[in-house]
Amino acid sequence: MYSLNKFLFLSISFLSLSASGTDLALPQALYSIDDLVSEFRSPLKTKVEDLKKNYRARTSNNLVEYTSHEKVNCLFVEWEPDSILTRIEYYFRVNGNEGLDVLRYSGCGDNLNLVEKFLRIGVNHQPLSFDEFSRGQLSFELKKEWERYFYQIQNSKGENLFTLSGRWLNANKNSSLYTFSVRDQEFLNVRYLYLPEETRVTYTFIGFDIVYHYAPYFKKAEKNDHNTFSFNVLVKKSEPMNPLFLSSQDTLLSQNTFLQYFSYWAINNGLGIVKSFVDFHLYWFPPTEFVNTGGQSQRFINELRLNLNRILNNTNVNLVEVYLRKLIEAVENGLISDRRPPE
Repeated sequence: MYSLNKFLFLSISFLSLSASGTDLALPQALYSIDDLVSEFRSPLKTKVEDLKKNYRARTSNNLVEYTSHEKVNCLFVEWEPDSILTRIEYYFRVNGNEGLDVLRYSGCGDNLNLVEKFLRIGVNHQPLSFDEFSRGQLSFELKKEWERYFYQIQNSKGENLFTLSGRWLNANKNSSLYTFSVRDQEFLNVRYLYLPEETRVTYTFIGFDIVYHYAPYFKKAEKNDHNTFSFNVLVKKSEPMNPLFLSSQDTLLSQNTFLQYFSYWAINNGLGIVKSFVDFHLYWFPPTEFVNTGGQSQRFINELRLNLNRILNNTNVNLVEVYLRKLIEAVENGLISDRRPPE
């Protein structure tokens, strides 16, 4: 069964992976690059968003600090009122054709915890807005004005937990390659190719053997010893509504079977490991909880947040599927309408 986090996303929005309006679109059920990164980054982003609801914020152009008016227990320590519980710092630099975003997250006691670096090579580099960096909002889809990019999430010692690179493979920019690495070892490559007669995405899975030791608190060893292999998804202009899902032996698969294999190799045996690293580092942040503030659509918001937390914490996941099926039925029966502006 593929990730219910993806299922939730697909139930409330629609996704097109086409590079431009004239390209043949890939099936909406496929993970985009942003979807893949969100598999491990969503807990961090959710924590950052919840901090502003639970604590007082002191802000400047490139800094947010969160404090409390009362004592807070964090890291088994009682922090006095006005202690810095979280600090989010943002740095932006342009050097020639390089643009660099750096997000630094410090936890309780102002201890540096995680660092994100996003280096883009190309033109027209713009800094993140205050709203974007204060919410940890980043997008990892290649833009036409970029040639390539490199993203890293590191611990306080500068060790890479995860890296992602994206680059165009030709001057026409109709073919791109994304490389995913855990602890500096590649485990997944994703290649997109958009041609007039067909659109193809190739997923290549690579074995790895890693250890992450953050002394004295955390140690995790993972070995995924297998030969490199690839899966393909192909959409032909002659049959745009009949995509082909192909295994490593070019066996034709159903969409659901393909997603089950993909979830196992990419999500559970790759990005799930990165998520365990990020989850560990979230202990450096103060506790947060979702508070019902009332108001329009609050029931809907509460239900979505509850089910998101079930997914992130891997608890009562079966209830999430039940909820999503009810949600789809409500949309089909006209009980829920989508009034969002078109993308």
